[in-house]
Amino acid sequence: MTADSWFAASLVLAVLNERGGLWRRVTSVVLVKADDFEEAFEKACHQGHEQETRYENAEGEGVRWAFEKVATLDMLPEVLVDGTEIYSEPGPLINDRSVPFDHQFDPRASPPGQSGVSPT
Repeated sequence: MTADSWFAASLVLAVLNERGGLWRRVTSVVLVKADDFEEAFEKACHQGHEQETRYENAEGEGVRWAFEKVATLDMLPEVLVDGTEIYSEPGPLINDRSVPFDHQFDPRASPPGQSGVSPT
């Protein structure tokens, strides 16, 4: 580990509403620069708390985003190159349809959406 290493922190935020409590969980991956894991963890916690907010939804109900935990904290390679993976998570199956073993996927047929992350 070198001074000022880059770390990828996976933050989990709970989204709650007044009427029903926990509505969903949101995972946010942030990069932090730190000298060691302890400092990286503290910086990740700070980033998580910065994402906490409260507001009223369109139905007038209170909504709260609460920082729940740092799910993962990984030190990244000293030199980042094009294509360096910083996060991976298995996801649920979207529907129950069967996909044969030899199925050929076409990733270019599904243009990516935007996650809502701002470049600022």
